[in-house]
Amino acid sequence: MLRKAALPFISLVAIFFATACVTVPFAPDNPAEGYKIKGFIAKSSEEAAPGEQVTLVDANTGQTIEQVSTNFMGKYSFSQLHPGKYQVRVRQITRDVLLRNKSVRLDIDLSAPGGKSDYIKDAMTKLSKMFAANSQPSSTGSTGSGGTTGTVTRDASGWPPPYQRPTGRVSPDDSSPKNLLYKFAGRWDHVTSNTLHNIYLKPDGSFEDSYEAGYSGQFVDQGGFQTGNWGAVGNEQAGGRWTIQGTLRQGTITLIHRNGKRANYRYQVHCRGSECYGGEYFFNGKLYSVKYIYR
Repeated sequence: MLRKAALPFISLVAIFFATACVTVPFAPDNPAEGYKIKGFIAKSSEEAAPGEQVTLVDANTGQTIEQVSTNFMGKYSFSQLHPGKYQVRVRQITRDVLLRNKSVRLDIDLSAPGGKSDYIKDAMTKLSKMFAANSQPSSTGSTGSGGTTGTVTRDASGWPPPYQRPTGRVSPDDSSPKNLLYKFAGRWDHVTSNTLHNIYLKPDGSFEDSYEAGYSGQFVDQGGFQTGNWGAVGNEQAGGRWTIQGTLRQGTITLIHRNGKRANYRYQVHCRGSECYGGEYFFNGKLYSVKYIYR
């Protein structure tokens, strides 16, 4: 069950994602009818800002062109605009917008410096944290200090070994299956501005693999003006068994899907100079961080 505190954010995310979905396919801009500057105003990344006064200003003359109020979702829109330089003002925040040959989406977060925001990135990050907080497995059927989610089925090689905390000092070059299992059992996330990939490696040797994507376009040009548009959201899920070979420093994680398909992830611990980060690994060159571990 989700915590009540998470509901405002989920509602806001649902609004953005639903809006994204209904704009595809979208009607192309008609230059004869002018272009639009539209978007959402939010009090924070968790709460929309309804009833906010939004002002559109001619950036060359400083004259006010139009004022509108955001609706209950925090949405605003200015239409029938000619190409040119504009400013969108909300409270103390002023954002420059350049209209060229298409409409522009401009979201403003009143709690962020300069009002700048990336709602897809914020949404993915917060959903990732909520998933970790609300999807922790039961401790029943435990083996060792950390526990598993039930009866463990081992393959011919004995994988997975018992899930137990290592004793004594463990070297980064340790290659024992027991210590590798203890290290990598958990949920690993790779987050970009518009994607979230989860690899959920479980102590019982099973895995869940999920991928979510939302296309948001290119929001800023070289001059710092907003130029992007909105897109669609999709997701994929898979599962099966996983194994690992290597050391705590580097090696290969193999995901064996239920249909027999294999996916190999070459992993390497993230290091900067002489400092290495045990909760961050490169999987096939992409940086993943652990969001939940069995302890």
